[in-house]
Amino acid sequence: MQNRAPTGLGAWQDAHTGGNGMYIDRFVTTGYPGMLLLHGNGDVLERTLRPGEKILVEPGGLLYKDSTVQMQAAQMPLKTGMMRHGMYLAEMTGPGRVGIQSMYVHHHAD
Repeated sequence: MQNRAPTGLGAWQDAHTGGNGMYIDRFVTTGYPGMLLLHGNGDVLERTLRPGEKILVEPGGLLYKDSTVQMQAAQMPLKTGMMRHGMYLAEMTGPGRVGIQSMYVHHHAD
């Protein structure tokens, strides 16, 4: 298996929301089947999206997605805090599988 360079919402989210960003690694095999083992926190829920079906996921909850699933940032009209930043979710559009973890580390304690 080869590990490809991170892509995703990371730099865009950092620039626009001041967050930690989100990075996605892509794992590809060439010429033979491979196996990738992932660990998710809490329960891992898998949703199979039909073509054109959409689901909104908090970016920290995303564990994996098929390469056929399209992802883009979706700003929610919710405004919170003194800086009035909007909330961003990852909008996933099928077809394909999406793996969501029910619990994740949002902020690291020092």
